Amino acid sequence: MGSGLKLRRIRNNEVKHCAKIIVESDPWTTLGWTEKGAAKAIRDGMRVGEVAVAVKGEEVAGFIVFLPKWGFPLGGYVRLLAVNEKCRGMGIGKILLEKA
Repeated sequence: MGSGLKLRRIRNNEVKHCAKIIVESDPWTTLGWTEKGAAKAIRDGMRVGEVAVAVKGEEVAGFIVFLPKWGFPLGGYVRLLAVNEKCRGMGIGKILLEKA
């Protein structure tokens, strides 16, 4: 795992930050996602699935919402995956997918 990068479950106080990552980047911007809608999708994921964050230092670098019992017969469904624009190109998305 990258230097200083830690994976863990999301904390309630990080939902707003993760929602902001979504609304500030494509394809979510193009699709018209709002911060309120993104926060709801993240909270729903916390309730029925798993939400992991990648933290670099004190900052959330990215997150994944994974629904293990939905989607496909042999596996789950990645509902959301987003990486902070400043942290892209570091393999964080790949690490989050491997976590799922």
